[in-house]
Amino acid sequence: TNAWIGSFESDDTFVDIGANIGLYSLMAAAHGVSKIYAFEPNPFSFSVLTRNIISNGFDSQIFPFCLAMNECSSVVTFKLGGIHAGSIKNEIVDEGQNPDSKSITTASFSIDELFSAQGISNINHLKIDVDGLELEILRGATGLLSNRDLKSVLVEDNSKNQDEESKLTSFFEEYNFHQTDAWGLDETSNKIFVRD
Repeated sequence: TNAWIGSFESDDTFVDIGANIGLYSLMAAAHGVSKIYAFEPNPFSFSVLTRNIISNGFDSQIFPFCLAMNECSSVVTFKLGGIHAGSIKNEIVDEGQNPDSKSITTASFSIDELFSAQGISNINHLKIDVDGLELEILRGATGLLSNRDLKSVLVEDNSKNQDEESKLTSFFEEYNFHQTDAWGLDETSNKIFVRD
């Protein structure tokens, strides 16, 4: 991930979905990337994300949003993995489920709808790390994936079908992206896809 971010150009635009407290958004800003959109729906992590942005003087480069991303725009129940900054295992739960842990009600948006409404464009790099909702988010980003400005996508891949094949790999192929190891492998489920 670090090497991938290190390959960005200064005039690139980076979208960080599942930004947590901002490690990769801050790294991109320190590398000189001019525009970064950081999405983190956990309010405890978001508070630290915004503090990190301001404390490091990156408030003209990083634009934080305390929003959940999903396949379509709606109001959702968001289960928190913890009530401290940096917690993991946060997730949108199915309608009607009654999570047995802390949860909040929040707005969620599809990438295409939100970016259109907010005038967010010319995206070059996208990171999605959201503990299992990656494919749903990508299904709400078909306009972005079809746009030739988008050069690369880093996504956590926990999506296997019954034959143990990645659903994400076949999904990306529909948009002329292929998996690459140009920046090495990090021994996790993270995969980087680049446009053919």
